[in-house]
Formats: sequence, structure tokens, C-alpha cells
Amino acid sequence: MENTTQTTLHGEFKHGMTAGKPKKTHMDFVVREATTMDMLEAEMEASTATPLNFNTHMAARQLVRVGDYEGPFTFSMVAKLHREDWAILRKAILEVNEKGEDEPAAEQTD
Repeated sequence: MENTTQTTLHGEFKHGMTAGKPKKTHMDFVVREATTMDMLEAEMEASTATPLNFNTHMAARQLVRVGDYEGPFTFSMVAKLHREDWAILRKAILEVNEKGEDEPAAEQTD
């Protein structure tokens, strides 16, 4: 049996991300732990040899919501973040991935 519960983490931007219709600036965000599929898809978009591009593609996949906007999130949206907000988002992503790894594995039955 596969564990489908994903670890999430809430955070706050200093400058915000613009998203939604009508467009508005959102200060809070939620990210989830990465999946294998996230990594494979991000690698298809940007090689791991270009870590900033790869991590930006990963961030777009791991964002669950900003404010009341629930996606989809794009490379361009993440790339437009102020560098302080990029650092806050990266720190949150690293933390949520680490927490997800620390979670006990789901009990498997055959």
C-alpha cells in the first residue's frame, strides 16, 4: 500500500507572488514534499546541470497554493519572485522535503 499523505508546510513571503484573476499579490504560501514524478518532470524541463532552472521547475511543482490561488504554477511565476522570496521558498521546500523523509513509512501489507 502506498502512502498518499504528503507533508506540507506553510510560509510567508516578504514581497509576495502575483497570481490569479484578477491578478493580486499573495503573501502566504503552502508547499508540499517532492515526488519522484516532480523530479522526473523538472529534469525533462531543465537538466540537473542547471540547478537554478531545475530548482525553479521543482518549486513550481511543489507549490500547493499562494494566498487563495491554487495553481497551476509556472516556471515564469516562480522566476519573477523577489530574490528574498525565492530564498524563503527554497528554504521551505528543503524543510518540507526533509520532514517528508523523516515521516515513518506507511505500513505495507501484501
